[in-house]
Amino acid sequence: KNGYKLIAKLLLLSDISTPLLFSVVRHVHHVVASFPKRVGLDLLNDGLRDQQLLLQREEEEKSHEQQQQVVADATTVLIATLAWCIKSSPAFPGKDRINDRRSDIALEILRILFALGGSDNASSANNNNRTNNPHFDLMTQMGILLGDILHLPNANVATYEVKVASVSLLMDTPINYGYYLLANDCIRTILDVLELQVSSVVLERDVSGTRSSSFGGDSKVSGSKDDAAALTPILIVLIKYGTANPEILRQMKERIFPKEECDELYQKAIDDLPPSSSVSSSSIQRGGGGGAKNMSPIDNPSKRTLRYKVIKLMTWSESNIKRLSAELMWILCNSDPTEFILRTGFGNAVHMLGMRGFVNIPEGNSSGGVGVATTAEEMLQQ
Repeated sequence: KNGYKLIAKLLLLSDISTPLLFSVVRHVHHVVASFPKRVGLDLLNDGLRDQQLLLQREEEEKSHEQQQQVVADATTVLIATLAWCIKSSPAFPGKDRINDRRSDIALEILRILFALGGSDNASSANNNNRTNNPHFDLMTQMGILLGDILHLPNANVATYEVKVASVSLLMDTPINYGYYLLANDCIRTILDVLELQVSSVVLERDVSGTRSSSFGGDSKVSGSKDDAAALTPILIVLIKYGTANPEILRQMKERIFPKEECDELYQKAIDDLPPSSSVSSSSIQRGGGGGAKNMSPIDNPSKRTLRYKVIKLMTWSESNIKRLSAELMWILCNSDPTEFILRTGFGNAVHMLGMRGFVNIPEGNSSGGVGVATTAEEMLQQ
């Protein structure tokens, strides 16, 4: 228990060095991760409360005036520390990463908040009423910070790592946060991250299966687990907000299927379909594909394009990536099987068509598997 009090005391120091602060925050991460059911967080909060009350009593003795008791919990302290990391001078992340550890501190805090489910009260995430939600101001502060982080440059590896970690937190944000993302041009920056992450997985994997970093050098972990860690959060976030917000969906579609490159070919393919060729379950099973017979995407996209890379993921070996990338393309195609086949190709589309009931796939070959999430909603619930 004395250890928690010491961590709490160090967290509250105003003149702590950044290397020591990084060490303290890492200890907080270990505490949160080591105990089930938020036991570690509760112990840390107890330590913070005791330390703050002690400091207030000392201040009262010095000033001979009673102080208002305002006690901040661990999440509040962590978010305030994250804000300092991002907004303090010199400009984040600083030029000397060895001595300026703000990027490392920010990364640790984002991982702690993700482990906590976004806030001390995860059940209040969908409560947007200031009166009924005591965490409203905290959530607002965190939402603004996430927007600031998403606009950090991608060219610096330290800032990019922080951006990727912030995307994971978006899985816990309320649906209405999508309006803030739109108003602050964050959808574009999230799609930038998607392109970098997808490129890292699809185009930069060498023969041995080791995925190269977007900034050079090989990742420490190779294989499907590394791919899933890189892509699952951002695919879930885009599906979540694209499904809920038509304007976000429009921006996503224009980025992945640019009008100047895709619309003319798509319209020609639609015009060439036979009359009454909407896709039905029976027509696909008979091999007609509802008139859409293309096994590959109609525009044969260049390997440099984002749509090529996402379509490539639709037949990826890692099952969650395969399902999520297919679901992303499905909502971009307005849940229209004909458009889905034309834009992605029947060979790539067949598993999603099977999950949606348009194709009968023999049991055991659908990659559905017992106990494996098949949609973004199910993955979020898990």
